[in-house]
Amino acid sequence: FKPAAGEPAPGGTNSARLGWEDVKWIKSLTKLPVVCKGILCPEDALLAMEAGADGIVVSNHGGRQFDGAPPAIEVLPSIAHVIQKRIPIWVDTGVRTCTDVLKALCLGATGVLIGRPPLYALACDGANGLSHMLDCLQYDLKADMMSLGVSNLSELGIHHVYPPDRQRILASIDAHFIKIPET
Repeated sequence: FKPAAGEPAPGGTNSARLGWEDVKWIKSLTKLPVVCKGILCPEDALLAMEAGADGIVVSNHGGRQFDGAPPAIEVLPSIAHVIQKRIPIWVDTGVRTCTDVLKALCLGATGVLIGRPPLYALACDGANGLSHMLDCLQYDLKADMMSLGVSNLSELGIHHVYPPDRQRILASIDAHFIKIPET
């Protein structure tokens, strides 16, 4: 959907009028990176990338759009598998603790968006609360990395979350349902 000159874009959410052509259109209007949020399946991740997205956010919008949507952390491995590090992947659902951050990174996320914890910290003690929350997150991240036996985030991998037999099952499912384009 392209609004006519001077006409406002449609408001609200869940518009059936938005599609991958709109991503291409937005890309044509700006030199800024365009990131698609709300990706929950490998096929949509590939379509977003093909439409020119510079990154994707794996998110079910906190379950507010459709309460039966799968958790982002569950679909992340298959999405990371098809994207193969060609564009950044962020996760934006259910991240509350450092362990959540590490799980997402292990399963293929480039990074995470932590919306609610900073809001809670700000509500409790303003800037001091936010600073304390970020210090705790950094401390916990280092402690959890030591527990996993890694000293650098680049050492994290799916094997820290799923044992090899579960990884084979995930790869087998992906191979049957998802065609990965040649790079």
